[in-house]
Amino acid sequence: MKMRSYILSSAVIQFLSTTQPSTGQQTEKGNIRTLFKERITVEFRNTPLSKAISIIEGKTQVHFNYLINDLPNDHKVSGKYVNIPANNVLKSILDPVNLELRISDSGEVIIVKPPKKNTNAYDPKFTISGYITDASTGEALIGTNIYI
Repeated sequence: MKMRSYILSSAVIQFLSTTQPSTGQQTEKGNIRTLFKERITVEFRNTPLSKAISIIEGKTQVHFNYLINDLPNDHKVSGKYVNIPANNVLKSILDPVNLELRISDSGEVIIVKPPKKNTNAYDPKFTISGYITDASTGEALIGTNIYI
């Protein structure tokens, strides 16, 4: 069964569809609070990222929605976490592969790639300076305006 989630990020709706099995239930808010308050102890030794996420799901009883293609196949997780808040453990294994944890308005916990920054977007914080000169004489043209 495919589970579909919608999140609003930077005024763009991203459609997420996961191949992970789902019980058809949304995460209860109590479980979300558990993710941020409950401390867990876990050790990963060269564990595939998807398996590490599953282990955290088992310890917190919180289901994470994500696109399986967003998880790098070759990324392995190693580390020992003793009595650490579950969200901090999750953040530490997601940060190296540029993934983020989000909570949708409906209470679903979603692992997503952050939106790419648009480098071509209009940025009103810049200054243009210089001189306007006559092309034929090289004389400065005083009081000239430039409109962009």
